Amino acid sequence: MPQRSRRFAPYDPKSGLENAGLQFLQQARYLCAINCFGELATLEPTYDMAWYGLGNALFSLSGERRDLEILKLSLACLRRTLVENENNDLALELEGWINRQTPLSAETFQSCRAYQKSPDSIAATLGFKTQSLIEAWRELKTPQARLQMLIWLAPQYEAHVGELLLTALSDPNKDVQMAALKRIYPWGDQQNIQYQIAMLVDSDTYLTLEPYVSRAIHQISHTHPATQGWAMILQRKIKTKSKA
Repeated sequence: MPQRSRRFAPYDPKSGLENAGLQFLQQARYLCAINCFGELATLEPTYDMAWYGLGNALFSLSGERRDLEILKLSLACLRRTLVENENNDLALELEGWINRQTPLSAETFQSCRAYQKSPDSIAATLGFKTQSLIEAWRELKTPQARLQMLIWLAPQYEAHVGELLLTALSDPNKDVQMAALKRIYPWGDQQNIQYQIAMLVDSDTYLTLEPYVSRAIHQISHTHPATQGWAMILQRKIKTKSKA
């Protein structure tokens, strides 16, 4: 997907969704890209490049699966792109390609209307699962790339992002682990996350992750009052370790 000038400020969470979608397109992780652009189009339904990203990812998935229904869905999203910006040259180019180079009939091409429903469920309908995201994230070759993806996705506060951050707590790179600890607190009421943080406190490498472990425990206990007993136990362990 060609780069275009961004609508959002660099630290706007919606910019993170767009960047993540572009990265997943480059990895040929089309369901993950569809999920990102679908969420972006839901948040910013008048943003033409969100709809183009969604249409482009669907087009790629339709080729991978050889599925004409997905191709029609791609065309509908491209038509929505042109509703929001009739001069979007990327959408016009891909729409023309679909007309000239795919098995879609002329009648179907002409009758396809712009997508009007909420796009946030498209990815799940096509098979997107949390494991899809985790596998795509693990494929990123460098710690910096994995860390950057966490930064892009964490502000979305979606359940699958919480699972991704939980996975990142076990990453072999401590910078990635620290990035996850800084962002994990919204999901800290989940027992699997509490268990993983407790394991970090008990581990031999605990000190290399401080003060981020202590901060994560503090943030979780303040965000989720029901976790305060859990937090007090870990804080006592940390105090004992610091004296040792």
